Amino acid sequence: KLYQNLIVLILVVFVAVGCNRVSRMDSRERKSRLMIKAYAMSNDGDYDSAISLCNKVLESYPDFARPHLDVALLLHDHRKDYIRAVYHYNRYLEMRPGTEKKGMILTRIKQAEDAFAASWLKAAKSTVEPSRDMEAAYKKLEKKNASLMKKIVKLEQEKENARRQYVDSVVGNAGKVSEPDVKIAKPPEPEPKPEPTVTNVVKVPVKERIIPESPPVETVKPPVQHPAPTKPVVAAEPEEPRSYTVRRGDSLSKIAYRVYNDATLWRKIQKANSDSLKGGVDVKVGQVLIIP
Repeated sequence: KLYQNLIVLILVVFVAVGCNRVSRMDSRERKSRLMIKAYAMSNDGDYDSAISLCNKVLESYPDFARPHLDVALLLHDHRKDYIRAVYHYNRYLEMRPGTEKKGMILTRIKQAEDAFAASWLKAAKSTVEPSRDMEAAYKKLEKKNASLMKKIVKLEQEKENARRQYVDSVVGNAGKVSEPDVKIAKPPEPEPKPEPTVTNVVKVPVKERIIPESPPVETVKPPVQHPAPTKPVVAAEPEEPRSYTVRRGDSLSKIAYRVYNDATLWRKIQKANSDSLKGGVDVKVGQVLIIP
């Protein structure tokens, strides 16, 4: 029994020494210049600047543990950022496992987790309620749409009835209308022209009248039509074959389309360049082809 009490005493001493050691380390880290400035900003209510300075200390001194606890408390109490607060709580416990604040930190972690769960449920509920409102609005719009469709059908029927009544009235009145009597006026008859009066007629004795002989009838020949002179046909000189330098992305069909405006004439180019193409269809960039 004495041996057991001795072991317990030793453990208590070790825990006390360890706690004192953790307290000394926390105190030394709290006295750094940036941490003192962060505490002053937190006391003035400038929590964002205090959090920023604590994160800057952690970046500059990654072996510091106390800034994790301080930034966790700021995030938890003043920014309600529970996820980041839990992360920094756990980082402090990992770096200071023998701290006398362990119980308090574990309680804080539980509170942060519960608060996050409550906020998440509230947010989920707020998203469900708008969806229900949207569903109700959608049903209301469906009813309104059905009512409008009925009105449209009714208007279409009234329109069709009005059209039929109009057609029936026009067709019924068409049989009653009598065509007006139209008399076609005859053109006036031409007046008879007065016969010309002959004056100063010289009477010739019958014996002295000489009946002239009728002149011989000459046959008029139609003019001879000479054919129009035709221009001498000059044989067209054969065109000299052109050349084409192959570009990037060209093929025989593309070249035929570019020079002949017909892609099916690629065999003509292949035949003219059978030596350079070696009977194939592959062309190379920069290759000069003869275009017949």
